[in-house]
Amino acid sequence: MIPIFAQTFLGYSATQSGHLFIPMAAAMMLAAPLGGSLIGKVKPNYVIMASTFVAGLGIYLFSFLDPRSTALAIIWPLSIMAFGLGFGMAQRTNIIAVIVPHDEIGVASSILALARNIAGAFGIALFATILTNVTNSNVIKYGQHSILQSTNPADYQNSSA
Repeated sequence: MIPIFAQTFLGYSATQSGHLFIPMAAAMMLAAPLGGSLIGKVKPNYVIMASTFVAGLGIYLFSFLDPRSTALAIIWPLSIMAFGLGFGMAQRTNIIAVIVPHDEIGVASSILALARNIAGAFGIALFATILTNVTNSNVIKYGQHSILQSTNPADYQNSSA
């Protein structure tokens, strides 16, 4: 949803909105080996809980975006969220590899990838619907108080004063 927001409300081009995701990729690349290095040293529950909290913090920071936001206001939440996701990725994958019998690791890994893809598609659909509904309701709400479509001459006389 961030590229749609950046292009629709901030006036960014597709390339500019794509550039916003470069720090996100870097944060995930930094966090994944750090989280992986904790395998066997720290209980996976703690790493997953901390990574989920950090990713949730990044998602929470998106709530402060508005049409006056700068690129940095988008990059920080994306990077924080990606760091949290990357930090816990190895732990989540390792838990599945440990629990599943050795001859079924391929099936378990593919089911994990399928679940991630379905959840991502569902999340995009859900948040796109929410964005569309909120935008439409706000346009209707503000349109009711606009004189642009008014046929009453008094509206135009009062607005010029």
